[in-house]
Amino acid sequence: MQITGLPFTPGTGSSDQMADLAIKAVSVRELIEAKKRKLNQQQDRIISWIISIDDTVVRQIMLYRHVRCYSWNTVAQKIGITADSARKQHDRYLQQSQKGNK
Repeated sequence: MQITGLPFTPGTGSSDQMADLAIKAVSVRELIEAKKRKLNQQQDRIISWIISIDDTVVRQIMLYRHVRCYSWNTVAQKIGITADSARKQHDRYLQQSQKGNK
């Protein structure tokens, strides 16, 4: 005997499309929350590294650029230097840091 009238999507193997969507939604939410936690951990590491920079101007440049995601022009305006100068100080510091880690 075949029961009809129940929700069923052929080919999915499931008779409850809403339950399937709810399960997918929960899975997506869990994935998003896991990614948020990972990003927060990375941001904490970046902030800790920035705080450890002795040069206050470079520290500000790094904070504005990498934590607040400001453009070079905005970084420069906040500090009172040119955008090119901010970018060069940033790049020089990163190059020196990489040489020191090798």
